[in-house]
Amino acid sequence: MDNTELTTMLMEVAATVLAIVWAFAKQQELFKQNAQARWGAAVQSLEAGVERTYQEYVREVKAARADGKLTAQEAKAARDQAIVSAIRIAKEDGVDLVKVIGADYLEVLVSRIVKQAKQPATPEVV
Repeated sequence: MDNTELTTMLMEVAATVLAIVWAFAKQQELFKQNAQARWGAAVQSLEAGVERTYQEYVREVKAARADGKLTAQEAKAARDQAIVSAIRIAKEDGVDLVKVIGADYLEVLVSRIVKQAKQPATPEVV
């Protein structure tokens, strides 16, 4: 084997290695984008579940109360109902909500969404 053949072979190996590295990097980028899209869809499902629960359950219970507040038991029932509703919505969109977010975090995120929804809207500063 002369130097020309060796140089050609080394260039082919280097090109192959570079192509593999590029493909791996591109695959990782696509995987990250896919995971972010699934997470976004999951959070949207949770938000929709909270909204649906508010419209179908919370609003009526609050209207029936003199103080307009839920009891602790009713609030827990509302959170549970929001999670069930969100799981159904996500399933319709092809998202496994429990798998994407994790069962341990569903109630925490629902509570955060409810808290955020209760915050008064802040005016945009121009």
